[in-house]
Amino acid sequence: MADNFKAASIFAAPAFSHLVGWLLAQSLKRLQLKTSLAPVLVLTGGLAIFGLAQPVHTSGFLAPYLAAVTIGATRLQARPDVQHFFEGTAWLAQIVLFVMLGLLVTPHELPPYLPGAVMVRRC
Repeated sequence: MADNFKAASIFAAPAFSHLVGWLLAQSLKRLQLKTSLAPVLVLTGGLAIFGLAQPVHTSGFLAPYLAAVTIGATRLQARPDVQHFFEGTAWLAQIVLFVMLGLLVTPHELPPYLPGAVMVRRC
């Protein structure tokens, strides 16, 4: 039974993701959204795909990725706006990531690692 479930989910994930991605791309084409609302629809669609993947027994991480590939392969009028929004979001996520990593550093515990860091830097 478990092998059948895994085999079914291997084929269900791309089919589900492609279908939902195609539906989202078609809705972006047909709806006359303001340029500022298209990225919101794509973001909401990605979160909805993530949430809908569990009841369909597919990967919640793979489904939005494959749907995004499908949407990205579609010619959309709002593509530059969506791309600009997600580039800004990626920069913001990187900033938050490095601030959080910086908060984890304890300065008084760094001196033992200093000689090794200097040697690596010189190489």
